[in-house]
Formats: sequence, C-alpha cells, structure tokens
Amino acid sequence: MPNNRYFDIKRDNQLIDAGSHFWCETCLIAKPLAEQSPDPRYCRGCYDFLSKEAELEGRRAGDWRPQKGQRVAEPSTGSALTADKGFSSAHAGCDTAAHERLVGGNGVTDPLTGRIKELAAQGMSCRAIEKELLKDNVTVSYRTIARRLKGQGVLA
Repeated sequence: MPNNRYFDIKRDNQLIDAGSHFWCETCLIAKPLAEQSPDPRYCRGCYDFLSKEAELEGRRAGDWRPQKGQRVAEPSTGSALTADKGFSSAHAGCDTAAHERLVGGNGVTDPLTGRIKELAAQGMSCRAIEKELLKDNVTVSYRTIARRLKGQGVLA
C-alpha cells in the first residue's frame, strides 16, 4: 500500500539520495529540484514568502533570511542539504550547528552575549543592559541577560 502522507522522512530521504529532490527547510519535505529557489534552503514559494517577511522585519531578520545568488546544488552532487552542510539525508532537517549557535554550545560566544558581557564589564546591571540593547533595537529580557551572564561565568 503506498504511503499517501505528506510528511514521510523515509520517502524524502530516498528522493534526496536519488538526486531528483532537495530538502526545503521551511516546508520540511523533499521538493523537486525544479522548484528550488536561488537560496538552496528554500523552494520558490517559501523563498518569496520569506523575502517579504524579511522586508517587514528589517534589521531584525535572522539567519532564516533568504540569500540571493547562493549556489544551487547540482543534481549530480546530491541535495543542497548533503552537499552544502555535510549532512546525510538521514539527518535531513536537523541542523545541530544552528542549534549550537542559538544556545551558545561549545563555549562559542555569539555577538549578543559578547555585547552583554561588554556592558556588564562596565558595571551595568541586567536591567540597564536591557535598556541599552533596546536602544539598538534588540529586544531581550533582563532575565535572559542574567542567564547568559551566568552561563558565561560572569555572574555567580
């Protein structure tokens, strides 16, 4: 009996391994290579939608912002997921590097935590740091600031 479900990772992995499809990081399914946008992470529909969202967000848009002119994976090199990120299709959709950037894994300090540490070194309280970052259009809670400083060994 064929699988008629929309989400089927085994089917998607087979299609990606065959080289006829790529992994759309927004739809979370394998899409035909003909639907791939200039940014190999997204299909054309997601690329258009996210481009409009990024315009609305302005400077606050993050890593998800569609990038124009990125190299689109060749069918012979496999999917964009396996070719560009070194992932196997068994791990499609699981971006541990992005997760480590978000949580600051492996002792890596992201720019926001670096700025927080810089302001804390000047003797500013967590609430004062929150107000200072708000001037730069960065919205972060004073509790989050305290957690980041504690995680970096600045606060006891």
